[in-house]
Amino acid sequence: MNQNQLVSIIVPIYNSYNKLYQCLKSIQNQTYHNIEVLLINDGSSDDSCKICEEFCKIDNRFKYFYQDNAGVSSARNVGIELSNGTYIQFVDSDDYIKEEMTENMVKYIQNVDWVFCGIEMGINKNLGTLNMPNFRMDKNNFFINFSDFYRSIVFQGPCNKLYLSSIIKSNNIRFDVNFSIAEDSQFNARYLKFINNIQYVNEKYYIYYNNNSSLTHLYSENSFQAHKELFSLLDQCILTLDIEEYKKANYYNTKFRSIIIEFEKVYKYDKNAKTKIYYMMQDEFVNKACKEYIPQLHNKFFAFIFSHRLIKIYFLIIKSKQIAKRHFDIGKIRRLLKNPSKLN
Repeated sequence: MNQNQLVSIIVPIYNSYNKLYQCLKSIQNQTYHNIEVLLINDGSSDDSCKICEEFCKIDNRFKYFYQDNAGVSSARNVGIELSNGTYIQFVDSDDYIKEEMTENMVKYIQNVDWVFCGIEMGINKNLGTLNMPNFRMDKNNFFINFSDFYRSIVFQGPCNKLYLSSIIKSNNIRFDVNFSIAEDSQFNARYLKFINNIQYVNEKYYIYYNNNSSLTHLYSENSFQAHKELFSLLDQCILTLDIEEYKKANYYNTKFRSIIIEFEKVYKYDKNAKTKIYYMMQDEFVNKACKEYIPQLHNKFFAFIFSHRLIKIYFLIIKSKQIAKRHFDIGKIRRLLKNPSKLN
């Protein structure tokens, strides 16, 4: 294929010495050769710099930059500022990519604004891909099928995607350095606002290293605010689209599920859970999401939660398989409202 278009591959690096060589070698071996590789060392205290310098010496497509530790979002933003490519690709320093990834992603982006591919998740084979063939969609269809992308984590991160640099730079889209969780999804939601169509490629080109000690697996005190910001950005997108109200159910369900998960995190891990949950329940964002999901019961439902112990009904919702469906068991909730002793 024609390789005239430069791809900027941004690699934020922090103490990744043990995995970094494999990562950079996989980038060097790409069958698409017209790349620049921006290595942003975010204040590593190990010998990551030595590996970076080694690649820069033997391959002039690699460029090394150092900054004091400011977080992965800051490092990615620096990479965006320094990039010269028509397209932007992100690779995390403890992961690696298949040699045909960049070439095929460039091929697919020629007639769309954004390309997603699958992710190899290691032991968890059910995540990282959609059980469907390659397909192209507009934003309407993306939101109509939103839960598929969100549950499979195909949407969340930046590393299984190829972006148009012109859209990122002309709209000043950057990673929010104030969040250490969901900042990837927020970035994608900001990008989504300015595009028309998406190509999904059902190939697992990106190999993700599952580091259970990473921030994604730990409770963060600002997790609720981060997800609130994410869905506020997505709400702005969906408001601009011509989608029948009933077709938005998939998105609203996913949004509601995400909020419930945030309540679960607070309940399990926050030492001030009772107070924090009380204020979360009064948040207009939560109230709006509940109205979208169960409009018939909204007022009575929340009155009940505040007058009885919130956690009891909260866990009833969490454990209910119907949380994944639009059709909420109204009769069951009404019976519980009349006889709360059944919650015990």
